[in-house]
Amino acid sequence: GGAIHWYYPKYVPNGDNGPEDGSHTRTDADLADIGHTQGDWRNTVVHEFGGHGFGRLADEYWSREYYSSPVPISEHNWSVPFGRNVTHDKNSPTWKSDLLDNLNTLTVRNPDYGRIGVFQGGNTEIFNKWRSEKVSCMIDNRPYFSTWQRILIVQRIKALAGEAFSLEDFFDKDVTTDPVREDLVKTRGTSVQAPAAQAVCAPLLPPPVLQELQPSPQPSRSVRRRQP
Repeated sequence: GGAIHWYYPKYVPNGDNGPEDGSHTRTDADLADIGHTQGDWRNTVVHEFGGHGFGRLADEYWSREYYSSPVPISEHNWSVPFGRNVTHDKNSPTWKSDLLDNLNTLTVRNPDYGRIGVFQGGNTEIFNKWRSEKVSCMIDNRPYFSTWQRILIVQRIKALAGEAFSLEDFFDKDVTTDPVREDLVKTRGTSVQAPAAQAVCAPLLPPPVLQELQPSPQPSRSVRRRQP
């Protein structure tokens, strides 16, 4: 029931091209514009149910050790596509036509759309996979989905409701607030790292086992029957 701390990945690519960029250990500078996430179990629910279960989003975090060649992601072609928030092709990502090609217009509309780009790292791989924003709920469980993730979620809502999706209608109603970055602005100049002694989320207690109560045995006694 206490606070939980989530980190941006420990190892960060030096660029957004490929494995040739190399990587470095995460620094305060890497967190300077995104802050550090602190929350509770509800953040995990938003990531797992809202992101994976409903939004069909892939993880966007990664590790230093693992990466594959930039091959197509087969899950994109499932009957209900999965993981379209991550791409194997940095030159033609899935969000290119809707976002990248209109980026100048979008940033005039709302400066927060300047977060959109093509960033290396995603789908648990540090290289050869790319995502649309530097940080989101699918990286460190913050209560913020990237613009492209929000579009995918709303498209799914519309499809399930039997309604047409309109990109213009989406942008008219879109909310770009990231509470973690808002808090960072309020506390600018303070450390963005978590405290050394982190709170640990203890496992939940098992549910009680309900048993049907049996009536207590009654002492035996003789019964005299009345004659009719």
